[in-house]
Amino acid sequence: MIKTKQQNSGFILKLDEDSEIKEVIFNSRKDQIRFDSQNFSQFIDPGSLKKYFSILKEAREKEVVFGREINLQLGEKTESYIFIVLNNLADESILIAANQSEGIIKYYEELMKINNNYVNNLRRTIKDKIEQEKPVDDEIYNEMSRLNNELVNLQRQLNKQNLLLKAEKEKYRITLSSIAEGVITADQDDLIVYLNSKAEEMLGWTLSEARGKECTDIFKIYIEENNEHDLEIISDELSKAEEVEISLSELLLEKGEINNQEALLTPKNNKIFPIEFSAASVEENQGKVIIFRDISERKDMEARLRKYAATDLLTEVLNRRAGLDYLQEEMEKAAASEDSLSIIFIDVNDLKLVNDNFGHQEGDELLQKVSDILQHSLRRNDKVVRLGGDEFLLVLPQSDREAAEKIWLRIRKKFKQATAANSKDYKIAASHGAAEYSPDYQKDLDQLINEADHAMYKEKKKMKSAENIR
Repeated sequence: MIKTKQQNSGFILKLDEDSEIKEVIFNSRKDQIRFDSQNFSQFIDPGSLKKYFSILKEAREKEVVFGREINLQLGEKTESYIFIVLNNLADESILIAANQSEGIIKYYEELMKINNNYVNNLRRTIKDKIEQEKPVDDEIYNEMSRLNNELVNLQRQLNKQNLLLKAEKEKYRITLSSIAEGVITADQDDLIVYLNSKAEEMLGWTLSEARGKECTDIFKIYIEENNEHDLEIISDELSKAEEVEISLSELLLEKGEINNQEALLTPKNNKIFPIEFSAASVEENQGKVIIFRDISERKDMEARLRKYAATDLLTEVLNRRAGLDYLQEEMEKAAASEDSLSIIFIDVNDLKLVNDNFGHQEGDELLQKVSDILQHSLRRNDKVVRLGGDEFLLVLPQSDREAAEKIWLRIRKKFKQATAANSKDYKIAASHGAAEYSPDYQKDLDQLINEADHAMYKEKKKMKSAENIR
């Protein structure tokens, strides 16, 4: 949603060192607000007074202060204005104010135009008097000369300060454009004010497109508690759910500032990627600044390292440590939801015989074939674990023992098909034992595995007895 912008308005005042209004040079709202012969500080919102006097002091030291925001009490409303303050040699200040950032330069240019008109009119008057050979009253002449000198000096100073302003603005622009992070600034209403070029690149929005839009419409983020983002799963969740919006204003109100927070960003093209961002409120909550960067490469590396630490290198299934951790987590979930969970303990038949007769490389290939068949026989949340040697474990969440036995029949059928396609003179086969964890009979992890292991050995012993009889 885009909020309606205020009409562009502003004013230019000359103030003395005590902040008394000496002259109203320009006022776009003169029909509504009058600044006649008053102290300008009475128009400042009480919460901004300290900041206002600090700006005046800074202007006396630096000659110019650019782009500061102050809340004004204008009539019955509190309105935010952006200030430029120019300080001249006579301890007088020129105050230029606009309620929109793009208006501040407009009113500065208005001041220059008015100043030029003053000087030109004054010169024209003196010239006309001289050409008409009419005497000019000394007092009038002296006053006109004084005013002329004052305006000429002011124009010189304004030109000088204009160069300073342009230099500062250009330095600010170059700095923001050249840094590797994206930079977003938003006003107190969460409307976008500025994007640097890196932010435009990552968000897919240009500054002209984004300016004035809600921050949450441009900077769409999803934050997970543990920061371990599975892009495939989350992208699927976000595509099915309503749009997730994180209010930075609420986060900043809660935390004060946000440092190095990981999140998922949805840019204009909807290709989600991970970022790390920091955010802080501008002084007196007059807006916020967000700095963010793409951490896709880092997250990819972290994911690879996590996978490496959890994966059996030969078969690329979960290793013993990671597999038992997963089983423990699923048992706890099953207990909480009063659901069933089953496991299948698998022992590959005749691995030692294959190693002895065909070599250890062939034995490794047998284990890889078995693990491949197991992985392609399961559901997404089912996991294959290599416990070590020739032993595997299948973890089957939300499955009772009957469902586990059906899965095993499917696996055994695939083993037979693989044996028929195998050119080597050995069978691809395994013994199994299933065990169930249920709300009615809860066991700990070791008890569950021992039960499945015992069932597997009973089947293996039965198979050997049958072979001996033959």
